[in-house]
Amino acid sequence: MKPWYSDAIHSARVVRRKYERQFRKSPLEVHRQIYVDPCKEVVQLIQNTKKEYFHHKFASASAKEVFRLVDNLLHKEPNHTLPTYVPLRDLPQTFNKFFYDKVHQIRAELDASPTLPFLTTPQPLVAERGEFRNDMAL
Repeated sequence: MKPWYSDAIHSARVVRRKYERQFRKSPLEVHRQIYVDPCKEVVQLIQNTKKEYFHHKFASASAKEVFRLVDNLLHKEPNHTLPTYVPLRDLPQTFNKFFYDKVHQIRAELDASPTLPFLTTPQPLVAERGEFRNDMAL
């Protein structure tokens, strides 16, 4: 059941259904008019109840909860970005291999390129004894 659904809505729907049955049995215009009024009442009651419910939810929600509420209202499914062609147990090793190879490829390309004076090997910021070096220019 929906969280905004209340006893008042249920009662109004029961009344509407009663008048709908009466209207379906009788072709009289007066029965149609009697049925239309509870229909409008139920629709208005549901709209107002939903409006109050979601107003309260959004007012008391954190930013993360607001995004979840919006996604839920828009019927968005969570986006699974993991590849499906690799077994789940092999996935960590596959990612590790990809990034390891990528880093080694970039290093090899940098080593093969001609070095410019300002592209020398960077000096560590921390000396071996654990003290900061002061000779590095910012």
